[in-house]
Amino acid sequence: MQHPLAQLIALTCHGGAFLSGKAIPEFWPGNSTCIFCECVRFRALGRAVRGESNLRSAGETPDQWFAWLKQRGIAALKLGRRKLKGPYPEHVQAAFAGGGSEWVIHAPIKGGKSEPWSAHWELGDREAADRRIWRVTYGKLAPRPFSTESDPRAAFDRTWSEFERALERINAFALEHVGGGFVNCFDSALQTLSSGKKAKTHLTGLAPEGWLDRRALLLLNACQSAWVFGGMGSWNDMGFGGDVQDEYLAVTSALWDALNDAIETATRCIA
Repeated sequence: MQHPLAQLIALTCHGGAFLSGKAIPEFWPGNSTCIFCECVRFRALGRAVRGESNLRSAGETPDQWFAWLKQRGIAALKLGRRKLKGPYPEHVQAAFAGGGSEWVIHAPIKGGKSEPWSAHWELGDREAADRRIWRVTYGKLAPRPFSTESDPRAAFDRTWSEFERALERINAFALEHVGGGFVNCFDSALQTLSSGKKAKTHLTGLAPEGWLDRRALLLLNACQSAWVFGGMGSWNDMGFGGDVQDEYLAVTSALWDALNDAIETATRCIA
């Protein structure tokens, strides 16, 4: 899974737990989604002062941001996805910085709206000895209409099943036409869903202990295993001919949608 998306997941879950009154581990700098980040800071529009920017700090670290949100009366955070149109399918755009779906962290406010927070990743010192080369800034966007579902579990089983079916289809295609490591990725995700045992992944701590439902954690773990989208050498970086190409595009698109739906749904299933 790409670090920007993983960080959005982790911030949503840890921030949501903090705002609900639960004790959480310190997020910065030790969370796995921050290991390549020089900074993770938050900015909101404030009153303009002559000669100064009207951007004001809402926290120089995620932990400070959580506290800032609580002071403003924000009680929850929700991860949200909006599909974007473009010259290429979303899974192809995911190979580029900022490509793919638009993901934001919603901070619900009164009046059926939310204050969305969007991330901007900027390359800093690429030669940094500690490999913390990314400068990440989250900005508060203009309020948007936002409705909170009464029970996200109502959609959970359907989302799980659709993700599992998409995995089975693309795995069958990979076995017949591709082989190699991609089959291992899809097999690992399917094993997690069927066995109830999480696979070893490089990103840990996406949610604080006890925050998400157990099956939601399994779903996020399987999503990590199944994330094969990217640039050179990824699942995107292949081409076939004729009917095989059509099938490749179909199974790829189905997995992309099911995978992203699974991520959004899983983060909303609180234990």
